[in-house]
Amino acid sequence: MDEKALKRNQDMAKQYKDFLCPEGNLVAFKMLKSLDGWEEFKKPKKPRTLCQMISQTRYIGRTILAEAEDCSCYAVPGYFFGEDLPEGAAKRYVGWQFENEEAAQKSFDAMPSFERGEYKAMFMTPLERCPVEPDTVIIFGNASQMLVLYGAYLRNRGGNFDISVGNQGTCVRVTVAPIQDNIPKLAIPGNAWKLLALPSNTDLIFSIPGALLEEIADSAWKLRKTGGSRYPAAWQHLDWDIQPPIADLLKADGGGPSWVKK
Repeated sequence: MDEKALKRNQDMAKQYKDFLCPEGNLVAFKMLKSLDGWEEFKKPKKPRTLCQMISQTRYIGRTILAEAEDCSCYAVPGYFFGEDLPEGAAKRYVGWQFENEEAAQKSFDAMPSFERGEYKAMFMTPLERCPVEPDTVIIFGNASQMLVLYGAYLRNRGGNFDISVGNQGTCVRVTVAPIQDNIPKLAIPGNAWKLLALPSNTDLIFSIPGALLEEIADSAWKLRKTGGSRYPAAWQHLDWDIQPPIADLLKADGGGPSWVKK
């Protein structure tokens, strides 16, 4: 594999972990046009959903190479490998997730997808172990960590960081979408990911195209040095004079709970 890319990924993983303090691994994700040269990597022993695979990489550092048949979710062959979705797939969501089939179908139609035959497999691994430039890097975190990431992206651009959210296909939104558009994407985990692969009630997902890793890291460090968005937050009050009412309690002489009525 590419030793230069591996070294670069190791450096990027260290930098992001230093300024972002993420819980778990940063997930490097790569779509493969051919399996030639990837024979050393193991496929899953049993089919799993893509969100489960990504979370396995995040939480336990698992490296996974998967083809369409390795995914136990009906949607993956369609959105990632250009195959036809099962007939009437949208009807599965009528009566609980959506009121009617028309609403469900609109959600399906809004999802991006790769062309048939464009890719043969998916590869995911912790960023520091990725032997090639990843197509995108998936990062989990809270709202304050997301602020650092999209703030870094906007530092040289200004304007808004536009977010498009939906309750279907979170895996597609953080892989296919950033790869096709070549811009970072911020996603709220959908119902399936919450049920299958994400115990946190507060985590959001940010996905950065591999070519933008250095730029965003550089901007994040500059923001940190200049008083911009950072994580953990700056907490300037750590060096402020102590304020009442606790200041009254901590006085050397005559201190006490001034807030208690006598």
